[in-house]
Amino acid sequence: MLINMLLCAIGVLRELKHLYEIDKIETINNINYVSDTIIKRLYSSFDSIEAEAKLVENKSYQNSSQHFDPETMDETYGLEEAFQEGVSHYIIHTQMKQEFLNSSITWLFHQFEKDCTRIFQTEDGNKKKKNWQN
Repeated sequence: MLINMLLCAIGVLRELKHLYEIDKIETINNINYVSDTIIKRLYSSFDSIEAEAKLVENKSYQNSSQHFDPETMDETYGLEEAFQEGVSHYIIHTQMKQEFLNSSITWLFHQFEKDCTRIFQTEDGNKKKKNWQN
């Protein structure tokens, strides 16, 4: 689940060995702040996917039972369709969860890049151009 995030963090930590201690602390604190926000506030919103899918399934089944005609339909009418609605909800939201995790890793790396730009005064590996104003 969060293995990708951990691998990203390990890569960042390897690069931190070249920094002064105060810069390491600040960089780690910034990355921790972003990752804590991602995990506690945003990623946790996907915790209820399975329960939501079950609700979608139940609601779909209730809606189909309103149109049940015992003369022309068997008792299982709507069960398969409702199940498929629940499965579809689960799959879509699980894919969204993975895409969100992938984006989050990009955010963490971007935070690291911003810190490196600040520390080393570089942009894209080149020295920053100073903006001189008179």
